[in-house]
Amino acid sequence: MNNNATGGGSNSGAAGGGSGAGGNSSRAHLQSLFNNSLAIRQEIQRFESVHPSIYAIYHLIDLLDDNQVAAQIRDHVVCIEGWCVQSGFPRNWCL
Repeated sequence: MNNNATGGGSNSGAAGGGSGAGGNSSRAHLQSLFNNSLAIRQEIQRFESVHPSIYAIYHLIDLLDDNQVAAQIRDHVVCIEGWCVQSGFPRNWCL
């Protein structure tokens, strides 16, 4: 009986040195993992570069005497944060 067609038998090629079609598949899988890892690292760097500025804005807002203006600015910053989140950072963690 040959279980290779359903993936339940041998793992030849993937673990056996990378020759043949299994090796190409294994290399493609490793390249995909590398690309995903690189994308995640880039998103983390982007997030880390922006987040301190967002915290600084919140600190400046806290220094304002006009509570109404502070609340309006805070609402805008929250919208900007939401946009940053929707732009892809969390989705890349799930790759």
